[in-house]
Amino acid sequence: MPVDEDLLLRHRSFEDASTGITEAFLQPTIGSRRTVAVLSRPLGSSFPVGWVILHSFGLEQMHLSRLDVVVARALAAAGFPVLRFHGQGYGDSEATDEPIGLASHLADATDAIRLLSRQPGIERVGVLGARFGGTVAALVAEREGLELMGLWEPMERGSQYLRDLLRARVFAEMVGQSDDRGAAGMEQLRAELASQGWSGIKGIRLSREASEDIGAVDLTRDLTRFSGHALLIGVSRSGRPSAGLRRLEERLTVLGARCTVRSLDDHLAAQFGQFHFQTTDGGRGKIDTQYDLNQRIAAATAAWALAVHKGGPLPESGS
Repeated sequence: MPVDEDLLLRHRSFEDASTGITEAFLQPTIGSRRTVAVLSRPLGSSFPVGWVILHSFGLEQMHLSRLDVVVARALAAAGFPVLRFHGQGYGDSEATDEPIGLASHLADATDAIRLLSRQPGIERVGVLGARFGGTVAALVAEREGLELMGLWEPMERGSQYLRDLLRARVFAEMVGQSDDRGAAGMEQLRAELASQGWSGIKGIRLSREASEDIGAVDLTRDLTRFSGHALLIGVSRSGRPSAGLRRLEERLTVLGARCTVRSLDDHLAAQFGQFHFQTTDGGRGKIDTQYDLNQRIAAATAAWALAVHKGGPLPESGS
């Protein structure tokens, strides 16, 4: 069947008068090959500050994708252009067979920043991201000399993040098994990385190189000169920021950055970045347990971005 290109072009963008935004699909070259991106803009005039949202690693990219969309649309409704995209190895990117890791995420982020900076009316660019995406945002902001970054429950230390990834596979394999093979399972995964150079983590191929690169990250050490505006959002059951977020705040403050810390309480905080749907009505429906949290992160991010851009008082740190 022939492809109706005119039909596809007509559905490449849409306008939502109720929220005051427009979105357009793009097919830029990011990283090594083409991929799919979405540019969200206000229907009216735009501020000259654009934002790039950097997605997380592995399955977290999928589980946090709704948060990325909600934040992008909240920022666009507030007057900011926002770009989100699939990095190579994810979603609708062409290089679905390429290995993913810290290096590929940083390269894709750099290309996305340059893509947005070339859009009409954009004078400066900030970066945003959750979990691993937040870590990439911090590292690329430092490398590219950006002045704006927002990090949502970022990965402060890669070694802990890597342990969490490996445990996720071990726990998945333990379901339905009576024997406790947690410690042995962790050792098996480490042996796989050492012997064959990769290990499968819930459908994602984690290479030894990627695991070493991720494991070496320590934002309190790796950030050495960022002195712009930083939003740090923590997610916890108690509503108090984690020790890691406080360490990151202290490091950025020492560097001269202007930090705003928000800590949001959520009874399912431990599942942030994981599957977040629960079945209802005997399996006939499902609810998004992260819906309210997404809205709160988006509202806090948009309020902070507006305050920074307009030069007004920044939102007070706290819950």
